[in-house]
Amino acid sequence: MLIAMLVLAAAAPASIYEAWGTEPFWGLTITARTMVLDDNSAERKISVPTPKPKVTRLGMTYAAPGMTVNIRHEGCNDGMSDSVEADTVEVQGKDFSFEGCGGPEVLPRHIGGSSWDIMTIDGETIPYVPQEEPGKRSELFAIHWQLNSTVHANFGCGLLIGRYRARGGRITPAERLSRTGGGSCEHEAFERKVLKVLAAPAPVLWAEDDEIGLKNRAGTLRLRRRY
Repeated sequence: MLIAMLVLAAAAPASIYEAWGTEPFWGLTITARTMVLDDNSAERKISVPTPKPKVTRLGMTYAAPGMTVNIRHEGCNDGMSDSVEADTVEVQGKDFSFEGCGGPEVLPRHIGGSSWDIMTIDGETIPYVPQEEPGKRSELFAIHWQLNSTVHANFGCGLLIGRYRARGGRITPAERLSRTGGGSCEHEAFERKVLKVLAAPAPVLWAEDDEIGLKNRAGTLRLRRRY
């Protein structure tokens, strides 16, 4: 009996990714062979062969006939717990569309998978930018360190993308942040100051679980956690 159970366990494809959502409740399991959506609202399961994922700037996409899964490396909370997962996930098909969370949990005092607002540079408060929608959080003056070692940021002049390493309490640039679009903007001077700090290794100085400082010869950044 034990041998038979071990054989069955070995034969079952291991899950390589899981995602879920609430209101309505749904779950997604991706293995090397299949993607299975458990749609509790319609009491059905939809299974399709797992396609080769396409890597995008913000994550990856699995596009199969009957189901598309978009994974963005942006923190996510399911609204029913205090935990934050690494990814925001969208699952879409002909007659369904779900959004929820997936990937590993982002741990406190852990840089990978976290997102931060820049509060000050060398004690100077960031420029205030009015929002068209007051309730919507601005993507300006924010930095996102993804679990896949990429970093996405916007320091007032557009999206920047690079790569990083976080080890031994330090953040080290592996590939400098570069702008995805050209042009100039009114916050260029501020952007240059921040980029100088992030262009060199900097120790992470934890003030609290939701506040850090980055300090090196180029300057000092104070950041507050978004997720």
